Amino acid sequence: MKTCLKPWGEALTRNERLRRQGDFTNIFKNGKRIKLPGLTLIYVANGLKWHRIGIGIGRKFGKAVQRNRAKRVLREFYRRNKEMFSELLCLHTDNMLTENTRTGYDIVFLPYRDFPGHSILFYKTALQKKLSGFEFIQPDALRIALPKG
Repeated sequence: MKTCLKPWGEALTRNERLRRQGDFTNIFKNGKRIKLPGLTLIYVANGLKWHRIGIGIGRKFGKAVQRNRAKRVLREFYRRNKEMFSELLCLHTDNMLTENTRTGYDIVFLPYRDFPGHSILFYKTALQKKLSGFEFIQPDALRIALPKG
């Protein structure tokens, strides 16, 4: 049976973060982009069995408090929706893999100045709509994990 990569848990571990400059350079050079209002996602297969994320925010975004808040919000957005990212990227790349050969992706979030003006729910639905334009995405694969409470 073919399946996509399944996340191990909701925690964001150290192994799931991009930290080296070479990794970021590879993603910017070879990655595919998904543009959303106020946010761009860049992703590339990493050859590992899990996804890794990075966030690129420059000083033009705002002061340190604004940049740090945007990073916290994006990390939380990814952490609470790992399964959605796994399914969407797997289906977006038409990469249905077996259990033995599954691979993860390196994902970089690039927020713009108007990012704080939108809610996380806005980005969930925008990403869903952007990727649902592809014929091979099934509606049941677009589950959204809403926060509890």
